[in-house]
Amino acid sequence: MRRLLPLIALAVLAGCSTPGKPQPGPSPSAAAPQPSFADVSRGDTDSVVRLRAYDPAARSAVVEPTVFMQGPDFCTAFRLPEDDPRCDQEWTTEDSHTKVTLPVEEDVRLLSHGAGDPACIGQGTGAGTCPVTPETFGMMLRRDGGDLLVKLRTEDGRVVEMAELYTP
Repeated sequence: MRRLLPLIALAVLAGCSTPGKPQPGPSPSAAAPQPSFADVSRGDTDSVVRLRAYDPAARSAVVEPTVFMQGPDFCTAFRLPEDDPRCDQEWTTEDSHTKVTLPVEEDVRLLSHGAGDPACIGQGTGAGTCPVTPETFGMMLRRDGGDLLVKLRTEDGRVVEMAELYTP
């Protein structure tokens, strides 16, 4: 699924190491940057998260920062052996196990992939492009049992866009 590469590049930049666990290899000054989870609560971010809850009336969302990458890229980033089963997957995730409650802008952009409709899938991102209402977005979250993978955009720690990711 090569159209996800730019989004995957975001995931690599946003990171994916486990906080508190030292990474093997040379000293940090000599090593290539290690992935880590995006801090979605501050500044401006573009990252992949698991949407756990969304309340349009309260204008809040609960998200779990997540790394979303193609299998081979995931194994390279995490220095996993090539025979690890995750290396053969089209895409894989690593969850942060941290929940963050964020304020949601009143004019938040909510986007769907339209059940896989090619006209609603961003070229190169795999993120939804078709606008939906807050009620529809809430139904999508409930349909997925409170586990909706989305591309999240924040500005100054506030949610300005959530786009459902297409994961066939």
